[in-house]
Amino acid sequence: MAMTDSRSYQAPVDQLLRLEDLTPSQEEWPSYPTCYGLTTADLPELMRLSLDEDPLGVENYEWMIHGLRAVTQLDLTMAIDLYLQQLHLFVGDDLLWEEVAQVCRLVGEAAIEPCARFLQNT
Repeated sequence: MAMTDSRSYQAPVDQLLRLEDLTPSQEEWPSYPTCYGLTTADLPELMRLSLDEDPLGVENYEWMIHGLRAVTQLDLTMAIDLYLQQLHLFVGDDLLWEEVAQVCRLVGEAAIEPCARFLQNT
């Protein structure tokens, strides 16, 4: 996907583009719905953000992790698919692999089939 101007994201999703600090995946994440007013109505915009390769034109990918975490808190099954899509783009990203492990624990048994398909797809 092409670079996107941060103003093209609707509020409150646009707030995630300005976040820089990430808590490690094994620590408690901030409550994105509470802190930023995100709801399930924001899922399409969060998905768009999570799959945008470069919304700010910088080398910082924290916005993507914040977007993925927000989706996770709003819809676990949608989150696993988004994380796996990102792994196709950022195969060597250790942080993303840690995040996927965390999300799989949260999703539970429903994560097995999508992860198995991902691992079989070379």
